Amino acid sequence: KGNIQGGNYTGLLAGRITNGGVVDSSSIEGNVKNTNSHGCVGGVTGELSDKSHMTYCSHIGVTEGTSHVGGLTGNMTSEEGTPTLKGC
Repeated sequence: KGNIQGGNYTGLLAGRITNGGVVDSSSIEGNVKNTNSHGCVGGVTGELSDKSHMTYCSHIGVTEGTSHVGGLTGNMTSEEGTPTLKGC
């Protein structure tokens, strides 16, 4: 539980989850704010990419930003393999 504000990639658990990273069965509580006008912000992670997986996760709180804003992840990208979001 907590609050955070940051720049390009901002999330309560991690700024970016990439290269096959896994987040499973996590409940994150708090508020997150992106102070960069072009950044990615999400309740769990700013970006989920490249074969990474987020399963059975939740976020309770406020997510604020001006671009690429999401309750769980602000952006999903697949330069080297599709990320997955399941059961969240």
